Amino acid sequence: DFSYRQLLFGTVSYASTIPFAKRYMRALAHLPMLQHADDRPLDAVEVCFGTGTTAGAFAAHPALASLTIVDINRDVFDFARHFAESNHGVLDDPRVRSVVDDGRHHLATARRQWDVVSLEPPPPTAEGAASLYTREFYIAARRRLRPGGIIAQWIPLDQQTAALDRAMLAAVLAEFPHV
Repeated sequence: DFSYRQLLFGTVSYASTIPFAKRYMRALAHLPMLQHADDRPLDAVEVCFGTGTTAGAFAAHPALASLTIVDINRDVFDFARHFAESNHGVLDDPRVRSVVDDGRHHLATARRQWDVVSLEPPPPTAEGAASLYTREFYIAARRRLRPGGIIAQWIPLDQQTAALDRAMLAAVLAEFPHV
């Protein structure tokens, strides 16, 4: 019996619990956490909560000291309980802090740094999402990373034109040459 849940805003799917989606969402936490070779506690920030699958994967790491989750839409936090199978009740974890704010604004104005910046925004064609794929966003993200920090981002290369793909990759490569 196959079933899944989907987070829709209007007609746009922002996230779901389809198995292949859960795999890549978890990878946005597991890969950067596993890249840190030392055993020191790590601080992470996740921009765009969705179903909370990525946040739940962060919380599975004993090395996680803190996770700040930033989403512009308060409703995603309110609906998290409907995705508990996928997010493991991450919002109840004492290491986790949820913030309702625009992700780009939050990174540009935050006074702290993190070891990991992770994000899975909607495609840039979705209303309000384009600012999370700009060079200005990546400048803010780079400034918020500690030395040796890692950024992990889902980029929907299969969902728009080749020209938009090139522009998105150029923006991230301008600030993170080791992509």
